[in-house]
Amino acid sequence: MIDQFESTYVQGSPITKESLARAGVFLAEMHNPRCALLEDLHYLAHVNTPNVVRDIDLIRNLTKYDTLDFWGFSYGTVVGAMYAAMFPDRVGKLVLDGRSPPKAF
Repeated sequence: MIDQFESTYVQGSPITKESLARAGVFLAEMHNPRCALLEDLHYLAHVNTPNVVRDIDLIRNLTKYDTLDFWGFSYGTVVGAMYAAMFPDRVGKLVLDGRSPPKAF
């Protein structure tokens, strides 16, 4: 989170790297016990980009479109590129605007 903040920091902003780091630690400590209790590893094993792409293709199919027009930015660029790789014959207009952070996905 700090690396992403570093690239978007605006001089004069009341937000600092240190305040963001403190907020991140606070939120993690506050929510970690609850998340551990509710965590379903079987479900989480299926939360991934290929399954997101399959879900998008299911929506395309259910709405009776032959092809998908897609505009992706940030993580959407990863989803759009993977959709084109997995279903090349179902891609209509495709715009990949920007990029996702290299280590994020």
